[in-house]
Amino acid sequence: MTLNVTPGTGAALKTVASGAELAVAHASVDSGGVVVDPATSTLQTSANAKLDTLHTDLALIETYLDGLETLLGTGNGSLASILAALLIVPVRGNDGIVTVTVDVTRPADTTAYAVNDAISDSTSAPTVGGFTFANAVRASGKTAILTDLIITSSNPAATALQGEVYIFDTAFTAINDNAAFGVSDAEIKTLVAKIPFAMAVGTNNNHVHVQNLGIALTAVGGRDFRFGVKVLNAYVPANAEVITFRAKFAPVD
Repeated sequence: MTLNVTPGTGAALKTVASGAELAVAHASVDSGGVVVDPATSTLQTSANAKLDTLHTDLALIETYLDGLETLLGTGNGSLASILAALLIVPVRGNDGIVTVTVDVTRPADTTAYAVNDAISDSTSAPTVGGFTFANAVRASGKTAILTDLIITSSNPAATALQGEVYIFDTAFTAINDNAAFGVSDAEIKTLVAKIPFAMAVGTNNNHVHVQNLGIALTAVGGRDFRFGVKVLNAYVPANAEVITFRAKFAPVD
């Protein structure tokens, strides 16, 4: 390998190869007024040593790149091709964690739920296809890990809500609020997770943080997952109660 050094203003520099000296075309004068031979000056000696070190370092880098090229199978020695191969990886902000928040506002009534009823946003026209954890993965067919789920309610009921969140990879037939939670045989085959929860009673609201789930979910036909909510206890809701679901997804591909 040969390192070419381009001359700057006031100095003529030669091509420098391994072990070669840096030759300056004109003499210099030290602080005592003595003319110093460029080839033997302290500055020249220091420059030569640094260039030799640089040459060694470049040779090592070249060796590493050659080995990297072999591992990557790029087929040529260009640094650009090697870097291009290295950069074919997902770019994920915030360590890739995606937090999806969904507010479900139940109807303006206080009709008590029985065990196995559905919680929804209408008694006659619930959200079509179920509620949506939107853009949970990078692309259709990609997978993410559902790490944890936070559920909050605007109703600080003394008997807190207990239930299950059913997550599907496909839209399903939405269920009316306070009707029995049930899906078809075909729809249950698209179920990818079922998460039980029990809220804690708070002062102004109730809540639960379901942690350490570690459930791998693969999206189909888009980047979303659909979900519905089943009640597991006799629960008295608040008028137009808002139940919020915050799911965290960590993409893995």
